[in-house]
Amino acid sequence: MDHLTTSTPILTIRQPWATLIASGAKDVECRSYPTHYRGPLFIHAGLGWDGEGRRPDGVPHRAILGRVIITGCTRTSASSWAESGMWHWELDEPVVFDPPVFAMTGRLAFWYADADLGARLAEAEAALHRL
Repeated sequence: MDHLTTSTPILTIRQPWATLIASGAKDVECRSYPTHYRGPLFIHAGLGWDGEGRRPDGVPHRAILGRVIITGCTRTSASSWAESGMWHWELDEPVVFDPPVFAMTGRLAFWYADADLGARLAEAEAALHRL
């Protein structure tokens, strides 16, 4: 499990989109560039907030909220979240970590866990199987 958690890409996404993706409410991530990657992806909530006004109390940031599977990438997704002119990263099988894995700064593009973060992600994954 530790190898999976250190070899699985992580993507930083602004809130509220990160929560919507991790919970399964948002099934497409729109990007200006495509991805050829297919497989598990950890969703990291960055520090930024894309909603109106201030970030509401209790909305996590600087944390990995869960995991999804990238199943495809197209410009013609039928999802209501698909934006014209963008690449639509199609997402499935959302899993929420409760609690989220906190205390890290996000990065641009895909990034990967170091050994410490990988161990904490492995613990979060293992907790899912104990439920």
